[in-house]
Amino acid sequence: MAEVEPRLMTVEEFNAKVSEWGKRVKQESHGALSALTKVYSGNLRGKLKDRLATGRDDGIAKWVGFRFEKYGVFVAYGVGRGWMRQGGSVIRARRVKEGTEEYEHHKKRGYAKKDIRNVRVAMDGGKGRKPKDWLDGVIERHVEELAGLAGEFFGDRSMKQVLETYERMKIKK
Repeated sequence: MAEVEPRLMTVEEFNAKVSEWGKRVKQESHGALSALTKVYSGNLRGKLKDRLATGRDDGIAKWVGFRFEKYGVFVAYGVGRGWMRQGGSVIRARRVKEGTEEYEHHKKRGYAKKDIRNVRVAMDGGKGRKPKDWLDGVIERHVEELAGLAGEFFGDRSMKQVLETYERMKIKK
């Protein structure tokens, strides 16, 4: 039978350090929101929460995550209110209106009326919005620290797992 490595820290110490990591990422994200945005920073900052989940049986921290207002994703993408992502860039767009040439084009192709209402077409002009990297960049800068904590507590295998799966913490783009 394989020997179990002795732990370098207690469960309480590990949970406290992981919780502290989450709080540090949250604080840095608050700063990024303030620096990058004028409009969104208040409510989005106020509702940003870090969360730590522990296992029922052993009480060891299983994951750390962040909750925030839904529009935080739009801020990260740089979209909303007439702007959309297309081909990796943010462009000005509008909905297809009934009676227009575009509407008739989609109708001839067999689209239902409710589906045509959701079609967006690119518009010319206007300065493009820029995505605001208010959370993902902060997580990326600190993920190795989290992996180090996991490696210290669980061993090298868990450190590799954190580094391989940290993409799940980020906003999906």
